[in-house]
Amino acid sequence: MEWNFDFDICAVAMMAVLVLYFLRKHDVPLRRNRIFFACVVSSISVALLDIVASVMSSYHDRFPVWSLYLINMLYYLAKALSPVIFYHYCHALTNKLDKFASIRIITSTIPLAATFVVVLSAPMNHYLFSIGETGFIYGPGRWVLFAEMMIYFALSCGHILMYRKVLKRVSIYSVMLYLLFAFAGHVAQIYFKYSQMSSFGVSIGLMILFISFQNPNYFIDKKTTLFSAEGFIEYYKEQLFLGRKVSVVTLSINEYKSILNLRGAEFIGNILEQFSVFLRVNFKRGTFFYFHNGRIFVIGWDDENLDEAFRLINKRCAEGFSNRWGETHFTMSYIVVPADIGVSNIDELNNLLLVADRDRMNNDGVLIVGQEQLESSRHEYEIERALKRAIMGEGLEVYYQPIYSTEKKKIVSAEALVRIHDDKLGVIYPDDFIWRAERDGSIVKLGEMVFEETCRFISENDLDALGLDYIEINLSPIQCVREKLANEFIEIVNRYGVRPGQINLEITESSTSDYSMVRENMDKLREAGMSLSLDDYGTGYSNLINVLNLPLQIIKIDKSILWAYFREGNEILLQVIKTFRYRDFKIVVEGVEDEKMVRELEELGVEYQQGYYFSKPVPKDKFLTFLKGFKA
Repeated sequence: MEWNFDFDICAVAMMAVLVLYFLRKHDVPLRRNRIFFACVVSSISVALLDIVASVMSSYHDRFPVWSLYLINMLYYLAKALSPVIFYHYCHALTNKLDKFASIRIITSTIPLAATFVVVLSAPMNHYLFSIGETGFIYGPGRWVLFAEMMIYFALSCGHILMYRKVLKRVSIYSVMLYLLFAFAGHVAQIYFKYSQMSSFGVSIGLMILFISFQNPNYFIDKKTTLFSAEGFIEYYKEQLFLGRKVSVVTLSINEYKSILNLRGAEFIGNILEQFSVFLRVNFKRGTFFYFHNGRIFVIGWDDENLDEAFRLINKRCAEGFSNRWGETHFTMSYIVVPADIGVSNIDELNNLLLVADRDRMNNDGVLIVGQEQLESSRHEYEIERALKRAIMGEGLEVYYQPIYSTEKKKIVSAEALVRIHDDKLGVIYPDDFIWRAERDGSIVKLGEMVFEETCRFISENDLDALGLDYIEINLSPIQCVREKLANEFIEIVNRYGVRPGQINLEITESSTSDYSMVRENMDKLREAGMSLSLDDYGTGYSNLINVLNLPLQIIKIDKSILWAYFREGNEILLQVIKTFRYRDFKIVVEGVEDEKMVRELEELGVEYQQGYYFSKPVPKDKFLTFLKGFKA
């Protein structure tokens, strides 16, 4: 008989390219990368054994019978093992374990064990194959290998589909294409007995995986040639998943931003590349990841030798780096997160480093993270979790703080202020979560929820009967520059049947930095009938000319200016009141705490007052009760 080796030769060639690529390229030491490499080695081994076994079987009269049995058994054992390796690769992709994991792992070995028994017993029962006078003879047991392959392919497909939510779409599609090509190759080999096509189908599938997301370059930072931030996240999450404790060291170039601004991106990029080469050459044991703004993360350093490592790095930085654009020197700061600190997930690590960064600003050297930073970071992590739950509608509540009219001697409006209620942390105040919401973009959804809740409150309560003219609602600077802001708010107002004049929108000084977009939104909202005010004037962000040109009716003076006047005699308050009264703005002063402030502000011509003297911000039910009591 004659065997066709063309497909096997193609498979060997493709897999050889991948083997050489992986040997030449340094890859993130992830389980999935190691198992993928095992898949490649397995595939090339099956193809090579197939070629050798076919050649020996073609010239069976030249080889001892035992050697023919041995080489064919090795081929079938390798072929049976190949889909099992891929099944474990699918598990490594998801990094997920469930309560049935141990049972599934044990039961998943049964098909492989049964197939091994069939292969190893072939010389005795000739069920899988036999060696006769004409050479190699297929037996009925060849369907056992096909069935085993189908079982593991089905398990792989099921696992990927079960955990598809934790995978990128490209990963899911690529795995499915691998299974399709591998299956097609095995089917073709059954119908064309002497054309070895199974390895070719598998090799095409592996090449698809490689091109899609297994290429080591996908985890390489192009600027430094170190591993990327995404590579760090994947590696660190895997270490936690495996229950391994690893220390993390961050190296930060203190002068990075100044060098970037002074010398440019190309200059600092080349310096970073030189610095990265220095790290890789001198610290073989560490795995380095570049994040951004001159920060490098290291995993795998020996804690006992850190002082020597820092000394060597500091010495090299002091010597300076140069290129064709010039020379520069810089200093380093280090944060060490010990392996036994007890970090439980990547989000907690990020929060821990943020807390450590603030502490490091007061100590440009080495900061070893301790329990104090860990507890602080966990508190901030819980706040972030509470914020995410609030965005989903759990725990968010709007409080109301009354605003007093010195002319009418009564409460005429109120400011809507958001709070988050958490079972573990209690009431969380805006200072703790607004900046986080602005950082991750959830402030848009949060602001819309507060606006809608306030409109619901107005629709359910007769403001005229309560003696209120309007409710004030704060807008974040990020909201103010959204193109759809005005249209979305007008739609909500109409949906709840609220008169636009019953709403006053407060913007902060920092919102005026993007004047054109803010002005466009404010004009639309003003035309719809809502009034506008400037919140917290005096915090020092804005251009006064921009403020005066916006369609504002009310200026709210920040409490810090009021307190500076009454506690320190600072007369900026008088100048601010004079400036805005001259421009015919109505003035609200925040932070009123006692009767003396009330009387003197009234004498200064301040129309509205807000502060703890009248009431703290309270939930809507208590606010309604307060209004009734204030009238009485």
